[in-house]
Amino acid sequence: MEVSYGLGPYHRAFENLESLDMSFCAWVDDATIDTVCQFGNLRKLSMRWCQRVPLQSIFEIVQYLPMLNSLDVRHVHSINSPEVIKFILYMRPSLLEVHFTRAQTVMACAKRLLGGEVEMVASG
Repeated sequence: MEVSYGLGPYHRAFENLESLDMSFCAWVDDATIDTVCQFGNLRKLSMRWCQRVPLQSIFEIVQYLPMLNSLDVRHVHSINSPEVIKFILYMRPSLLEVHFTRAQTVMACAKRLLGGEVEMVASG
């Protein structure tokens, strides 16, 4: 599926999908994210190295996927700030962790702790 909107024709077949890994897919863009936002049962989403995904699309994912508890956006340049990650975690209480890249090389994970606090953990 090396075309933009690659998931469009299949979105009905994936309505009950709980985990989706689109890592390294160059075609993932804001239109693809519009389709992904229709997967209301999605709990885990990975978009590592999806460089065409704008920050606004990440906000839409968090807003429209109520079951989402894990988001991997490592090496997505539009989302690499700990402050933005914290904001995303506060937007969606069910979201437990966000994996992201800070300073191009350090992998990090923001995790929600009991009581709602957010912890930043470097992993590399």
